[in-house]
Amino acid sequence: MLFQTLKFYLARLTVSLFLVFGVGFSSLYFFHEVALPNVMFDDLAIQWLIFLVCLFFGFVGYGMLGEQRFYNSLHGLKNIPPKSVVGNIKNQFENLIEFTYSSYFLPATGKRYRNLSVLQFADYLISIGEETPKALNVYVQAFIQSPQNS
Repeated sequence: MLFQTLKFYLARLTVSLFLVFGVGFSSLYFFHEVALPNVMFDDLAIQWLIFLVCLFFGFVGYGMLGEQRFYNSLHGLKNIPPKSVVGNIKNQFENLIEFTYSSYFLPATGKRYRNLSVLQFADYLISIGEETPKALNVYVQAFIQSPQNS
């Protein structure tokens, strides 16, 4: 739990710093030294604006990207055609569950998304009649998370 929280903040800080130094200040340098070499102006307000915008996109934009990827994957697994390859669909569900451990989510949010994914995975496994030990493990996880829906 602590590790995922550290990943969450370090990844967002890294993205923010990359945006600040890689995009923001390098473009400011380009305008100062290349595009407008003889123009003198105070750019302190511009530097703060670049820093705040990059910090916003590094923290909020990165999280929105992760949530959108999760919901796109989950939506793609809602209406599965009956002729789909079972192994491929099971791998997609397992990848979706593993994705909830990524740095896109805080531990509580990742757990909530993981519970949602496990319930849907258990429904899929029941619909195809899977009875392997791995499937039984998923059934037990789904039952523990939500006994009324099992």
